[in-house]
Amino acid sequence: MKKVLITRRLAELVLILAMPSICFADVPESSSSAIETIIVSATRTEKNIQDAPMSISVQEMEALQENGFTYGTDEFRGVPGVSFRRGEGGGDLYPFVSFRGSPGTDGYLALIDGIPYVGVFEEAPLDQIPYSVIDRIEVVKGPGSTLYGRGAVYGLANYMTKAVDENETRLSLSGGSNGYFRGQGSLTRQLSNGAGVLLDATIDEYDGWREQGGYSKINLFGKLEMPIAEQTDLTAYLNYFDAEKQAPNGLPLDNVGNVLPVAGGRTAFLGFGEPQDDQQLWVGTLKLDHSFNENLSLTSSLQLRRSERENSFNFYDSFGFSPERNIYAVNGFRSEKTQDAVVFDGSVNWHNDHHDLVAGVSVDHASSTALDMWSGQNGFTAACGFSFFLIEVDYSTGEIVNRDNPCFVVDLPFSDNEVENSAWGVFVQDEIALSQSLTLTLGLRYDAFERDASFEPVAGSSASGDLSGDTDALSPRVALSWDSSVGNVYFSYGRGFNSNFGPIFEWNPANYARLENKPTTIDSYELGWKATALEQRMQLELAVFQTFQQDRRSSIPNPAAENDYSQPSNLITYGQQYDSQGVEFSLSYMLTPDARLGIAASHINPEWDEYIINSYGTEIDLSGTTPVGVAENTFYLSYDHRLASWLEVRAIYEFYDDYQITQDNRVDGGRYDLLTLGASIFPSWWPGATIKLTALNALDEDYYFYFGDRTVPTYAVPGAERELRASVEFQW
Repeated sequence: MKKVLITRRLAELVLILAMPSICFADVPESSSSAIETIIVSATRTEKNIQDAPMSISVQEMEALQENGFTYGTDEFRGVPGVSFRRGEGGGDLYPFVSFRGSPGTDGYLALIDGIPYVGVFEEAPLDQIPYSVIDRIEVVKGPGSTLYGRGAVYGLANYMTKAVDENETRLSLSGGSNGYFRGQGSLTRQLSNGAGVLLDATIDEYDGWREQGGYSKINLFGKLEMPIAEQTDLTAYLNYFDAEKQAPNGLPLDNVGNVLPVAGGRTAFLGFGEPQDDQQLWVGTLKLDHSFNENLSLTSSLQLRRSERENSFNFYDSFGFSPERNIYAVNGFRSEKTQDAVVFDGSVNWHNDHHDLVAGVSVDHASSTALDMWSGQNGFTAACGFSFFLIEVDYSTGEIVNRDNPCFVVDLPFSDNEVENSAWGVFVQDEIALSQSLTLTLGLRYDAFERDASFEPVAGSSASGDLSGDTDALSPRVALSWDSSVGNVYFSYGRGFNSNFGPIFEWNPANYARLENKPTTIDSYELGWKATALEQRMQLELAVFQTFQQDRRSSIPNPAAENDYSQPSNLITYGQQYDSQGVEFSLSYMLTPDARLGIAASHINPEWDEYIINSYGTEIDLSGTTPVGVAENTFYLSYDHRLASWLEVRAIYEFYDDYQITQDNRVDGGRYDLLTLGASIFPSWWPGATIKLTALNALDEDYYFYFGDRTVPTYAVPGAERELRASVEFQW
């Protein structure tokens, strides 16, 4: 508690020190351009962020690195309306990111340079994003399905790769606590006839502050931009990514959500073997831009991806948890996966004095294979304890207590599957200038999806058979914006959707039945205000939203299996209803030419309108409860100040409120705040060099990400301890 109070007092001090500048600063007009940002994700056209009728945050990757970027999800720090938890595997292997109160992992879509990037389970695979070559991330809150299709349910995050726009050579070396090392070299050159090339190589090493918490990554990236005709430009890039990541698990909780004392403390690994995630990823992209005339242009992109992955995890087992015996239970899992994907996106843009119209088509196809294996004490017999790959860990000693059980197996093949996903969509959107100050946006998209799953028979497993399904969705969009003397005031409505196919294991026809397939959709209403003041030195954004989601997917016992044991035991159904409402606020203010203040805050109030779950054949009505894992309030304060020609300092304060840990809302918690401090030194005696220093979690706050089931808290993943980073960058 003392550390929390100190953190808040420091944040208040920064704000108090800044207040005189807010009131009396006399900033030259030339500084106004510092807060102007051109965005492309929200509308598929270049537009000033102040003119887009959606809530948007732009995160610069260079600033994220300065502030200690370590894992995917760090890019969402400071984005109002977004919060996250890091689950089993730590880091970015199994993140739970909530956009505007969205529960689970179906809330937002990841894109790379505007091309949808969807993982095997139709999630945003943050662990595969090539962060080392990302220039900025455009985070759009509100449905993006009209322009980008499935997955953009509550929003999207567009990861924009570095441009080839100058002759530059950069080399940076970073080091820090717990064996952190990062080396990066990049070369940008302008060639003849307007062509340009970018080459980048990055190595990341990290031992981690927890047992089994390190990683080793290599990223190689090459990009070519060149004109191939008078009005036609070609962009091509190839990216290779190789990562070996260790995978820690959670720590046990008692009945009221307190972390139990374990051998080794909060840095301990409680589990079996040495879980890790190894993957190799190849991504190749071609983009063609052609201008027919000053009013009409065409853009088309083709992306090919191949991922090869082998991972092993220890997943929490609530059935085996036995605190009276000091037993923390997990299931050992290992998988060998490959995925090949091809994505095409083409659009045409036409504009005149009154219309800015974009229309296009997108097609993607992905095929994946997976061999899943499990480890632990397994067998639904009295001799085997009626267990499913149970691993019992004595958390007072860290020992595996059932390793010698005759039913204990290691890497037993359980599922051998191959899955094909196909999707296509057509869309159109027109921004209509009704007057000099009034703009109406109308959009509509149609998408169709299909999945074919095949499970090969595996000895001792019930996974076998073939199952296919398809569905489609319409996503309209309407927005009205008024550019007035007080800023841009807008109202927007949009529908977001996901195909709702879900994880691969739910397509095993031996265990799951599907009588129908329905996409999950949300209807989102947003009222917003964007304004600039003080000769554009101040930029603020305020948004109020309401969303209604329906047809969320769930699994219940299959009634057909009650009397016919040949039927699958589970049935996939649809119908859960959910809504969320809230307010988001952000402010960026150039206090002086050398000082900037940033504030971001949000209040989210989600609720299950209809939430009926089935537990051991008994229906439980949890309607009216709040979903787990959604922080009600978030607050972010940043302050940057160039104190001298050779010194810049920065401070960041983050606050995340409590959230529900159990589905019945019996237990909540998870509140934490963090302070990050940093400085950049520009030595006059070392031309072209910059030294950057960062202290993450500067007050060494102990905090956790909490998880639970229907009524009981289950496990917690500890947040990172204080870490110190230093880097030197050379530029010439």
